[in-house]
Amino acid sequence: MHPLFDAHCHLQAASLQAGLPQVLARAQEAGIERLLCCGVREQDWPLVRALAERYPQIIPAYGLHPYYVLERSPHWRDLLREYLGQHPAGVGEIGLDRLWPAGSASVQEEVLLAQLQLAQELQRPVIIHCRQAWGRLLALLQAVGRLPAGGMLHAYSGSPELLGLLEKMGFYFSFGGAVIRPGNRRAAQGLLRIPLYRLLLETDSPSLTSRGAPGAINEPAQLTLVAAAAARIRGLELEGLVAQTYANACRLLGPIIGST
Repeated sequence: MHPLFDAHCHLQAASLQAGLPQVLARAQEAGIERLLCCGVREQDWPLVRALAERYPQIIPAYGLHPYYVLERSPHWRDLLREYLGQHPAGVGEIGLDRLWPAGSASVQEEVLLAQLQLAQELQRPVIIHCRQAWGRLLALLQAVGRLPAGGMLHAYSGSPELLGLLEKMGFYFSFGGAVIRPGNRRAAQGLLRIPLYRLLLETDSPSLTSRGAPGAINEPAQLTLVAAAAARIRGLELEGLVAQTYANACRLLGPIIGST
């Protein structure tokens, strides 16, 4: 089968680190050829960098996730610029979350805006998390203007109306374990609305463990389950869907992996 591309994971997470060589070996056996590893806070960034330097299949991204904006250091922005300048990398995981942490909405927007502007300046793709803040996300994206390298909406859950606007802005849309869960009509309907040439597949490992996936911890090898479920929902041959989503990921991440 055509190799797969895990478009969003967190290999720096403690639950994966202890057995990472085995995790990566299982991913390779499952046909996962490339993985986008997203940092979420300053403490993550050195580990993400080390993983990308050690394992050629790992593509790094550095960002300050909305969950951790209240933990940022006074010089976080300069540090992020430094990491992005050391070698090609995406900007993420970044975004807005209205559920957590409480009382951080204005800070989240300030931090996201700064990271979008940095991605715009350095021409790097962004990896965005959004939960119950789609209106504000759209407003900030419109305020920043065109992002030369585009980006992806991780675990996309926005409305059909928003989909068209984001597509015109150059965004791709990623789906993960939610599509495996029996009866998750919202995820299935969202997956069906995405133009095939804008679709990405992810595990978000070790987060978002699926009831249809074996084991207690989600890991990149389970992308095969995501791909099979996505192909079934879309009514496509598995090989064709995998090839298309792999090409999509390479197109989006071309500025940092040297591929189109």
